[in-house]
Amino acid sequence: MSIWPAIVAFAIIIGLCWILEKFLKAPPTTGRYASLDGLRGYLACGVVIHHAAVWYFFLRNGKWEAPPSRFYTNIGQVSVDFFFMITAFLFMLKILRGRSEPVKWPELYLSRVLRLAPLYFFSMLLLFLTVGILTGFHLHESAGLLARNVVRWCSFSIYGEPDLNALPMTKIINAGVAWTLPLEWMFYGALPLLAVLVGSRAVPKSFLIGSLLVVGWMLHLARTDLHLAAFGGGILAALLVHFELTPRWLRGISGSIVAAAALALAFVWGENAFQERAVALLTIAFVIIASGNTFFGVLAWPCSRFLGEFTYSIYLLHGLILFWLFHCVIGSQRAAEFSMPTHWLVIWLTIPVILLVSCLTFHWIEKPAMERSAAVGSWLRKKFTN
Repeated sequence: MSIWPAIVAFAIIIGLCWILEKFLKAPPTTGRYASLDGLRGYLACGVVIHHAAVWYFFLRNGKWEAPPSRFYTNIGQVSVDFFFMITAFLFMLKILRGRSEPVKWPELYLSRVLRLAPLYFFSMLLLFLTVGILTGFHLHESAGLLARNVVRWCSFSIYGEPDLNALPMTKIINAGVAWTLPLEWMFYGALPLLAVLVGSRAVPKSFLIGSLLVVGWMLHLARTDLHLAAFGGGILAALLVHFELTPRWLRGISGSIVAAAALALAFVWGENAFQERAVALLTIAFVIIASGNTFFGVLAWPCSRFLGEFTYSIYLLHGLILFWLFHCVIGSQRAAEFSMPTHWLVIWLTIPVILLVSCLTFHWIEKPAMERSAAVGSWLRKKFTN
């Protein structure tokens, strides 16, 4: 498969975000890691392009699997690796700062719940509604089994992504993207343990015990045979940045060249981006970006930082939109007859819809919940200290 469809897709994304940013404005960079803000959006769009390629072959062979293209496989897997690294980097920095100032553990976990839960449950509502429509709102399995499977989906897929109401391959409705969330929650659960390891001040015993229980439970339930190395890459980057061990030249054009070379090697060296050598190469690129490198200036563009704001919405909702497009709007049989150029033309026309919907859900669902985090945290402190 040619990489040109992906290049055109990114050009459309950048162009549309450039226009939207003129009206809605990018977030400020003060006190933020602007390069990571700029990186996030492109990672989410990499996952979109990966699933667009997956859909082309799924419509023809009925197999939901990585496409037979190293580039289109890795553009999704590299993005996931980087997402894990960003999570580990930002929260490890909080833990490292906790060596000199106490970490506010209740507020930290509350902020995670308010950041991830509202949009996730909104996406679950859309998934359940889609299942209802496809199954005619009639029970095709026992009510008890359906209820249990709904709960499993609502657990951030910690208990898996089972078929609902006997609908085969339910998880393709949202492209199966929820599999990364248990690993994210496991990392959040490990933070008190990590805090003790790096010498952070006064980790409450209740959080430490809870961390031990959660990590043990999540290791038992979640798929942890792969991917955890990416969290290690983020932790390494946090240590290097926190202790100012990265050379200044990494922030300039030389650093961009090294990051680009490491990224390119990760794409072409190995069958997938979850192998050890690929993760090692991606860690090199990530350390450079986390050190403040803007990757030839691209990550500092206002449109890049604007796109990064609604990354989570893009990630959770694009699968639903692609499913509705191919299954309901076009029809799977008709879509299976498309030539590859026609398929990508449809994807290009759909990208603005994905971006606009994601921008709206960020402003209507994600942002209000995040803005309530401080107020809810203050209310909880007053409630439990009185």
